[in-house]
Amino acid sequence: MTKLSSSGSNIIYSTFLGSDQIDNGIGIAVDNNNSAYVTGWAGASNFPTFNSLHPFGGSDSDVFVTKLNWNGSLLSIGYSTFLGGSQWEYGSAIVVDTNRYVYVTGRTASSNFTSTPSLYSYGGGSLDAFVTKINPSGSAEIYTTFLAGLLHLK
Repeated sequence: MTKLSSSGSNIIYSTFLGSDQIDNGIGIAVDNNNSAYVTGWAGASNFPTFNSLHPFGGSDSDVFVTKLNWNGSLLSIGYSTFLGGSQWEYGSAIVVDTNRYVYVTGRTASSNFTSTPSLYSYGGGSLDAFVTKINPSGSAEIYTTFLAGLLHLK
């Protein structure tokens, strides 16, 4: 991951984030303190975690959410966690609101993806979408809900 100056002419910082397997960072967001939030999928349990909400699910891919703090001279991990269940998951987008709540979306094949109450239950399809909300400190999952393959737009 690399942060460039606003003009794009200088590198502010650059770092690696990953495991010893294939990992894929797909979505990035920045809050009003210039902390970066990244999501995607990780292929191994040795992906760097810190204050993790969930352990690695054991499949060949789980969603990761990592917050990187930058204070102008030091880069540190605010938190780094897995989201997922026993099957595969992919994180595809992430946003941070003005109160620093994090919203992650992606897809899952796991019926045991979350332990929090869900507005919609897992639909059983191979491409069920999910939305997860995480509190500002990364210490709690506020909710996860599924947008199952059974829902259709008209």
